[in-house]
Amino acid sequence: MTKTIAITGSAGFIGSLLSDALKAKGYKVIGIDRAFPSSQHTKDTNANFNIEKEKYVDIVCDLSDPKACDGILNGCDVVIHLAGDGNPKAEFITSLVPNNIVSVYNICMEAQKSNVTRMIFGSSNHTQVYGFEQGNATKEDFAGTFQLPASGKINMENSKNCPTSLYGACKIAGEEIGHFFSLREDAFEFLSLRIGWVIYDSPNVYKDTALNDYLQSMYLSKNDCIGYFLAAIETTNLNKENPFYVGYAVSNNKTRLYDIGPTCKFLNFEPSDV
Repeated sequence: MTKTIAITGSAGFIGSLLSDALKAKGYKVIGIDRAFPSSQHTKDTNANFNIEKEKYVDIVCDLSDPKACDGILNGCDVVIHLAGDGNPKAEFITSLVPNNIVSVYNICMEAQKSNVTRMIFGSSNHTQVYGFEQGNATKEDFAGTFQLPASGKINMENSKNCPTSLYGACKIAGEEIGHFFSLREDAFEFLSLRIGWVIYDSPNVYKDTALNDYLQSMYLSKNDCIGYFLAAIETTNLNKENPFYVGYAVSNNKTRLYDIGPTCKFLNFEPSDV
């Protein structure tokens, strides 16, 4: 039977990318976004992205409002939750709390009421970077070079969460809300992907600039991004006995900071780009 996939933040950069890909694979997609969708990449000329609300939004909803969320997931099998303020410098109380924390709780509550079986959460590389940077990499633009922990590439075993910003802290909070609903409430399976930099068609957009090392270490191609999420939808390793997982989603870059091996094994997926 064809699965119905709800995508929140469906008009955004990743949301629209996944909407097209999932429809092409035969899934039914329900796009959910605000009345006036936004995306952090609309002003980036290198990204070549513009919002197309009419194409990607089926349900208009402010996810920070629990009443507005009532019924939006009826009939959905899987939810891909991407909605939120993607600006690492966003104001905490007025934007990050309602859009990146309250909205996660509301969508989890609605998923539970609607008997959704799985939620896939779009987390971020901003959850676990600081502590392994050197030079000027701790500046706001993340320029500079990076140093890995002595035990190797960053994973959930050798590195603690160490957010780069309150935005990153909110992503960790979102993961833990999902953790609660999946394990304590037995509501649905929850898989979080800590996504890299999936904006450009090439990891060399910032070649010969201070941002080059950061982009190359975090680069996630569009093709691999689609692959990770497709695998997250279909994996059988996430189940009632093992309902919660946090993994990494970057391409197979030689200079990547994250150890993607365990995630790829869990999802039975291998990124094809570097």
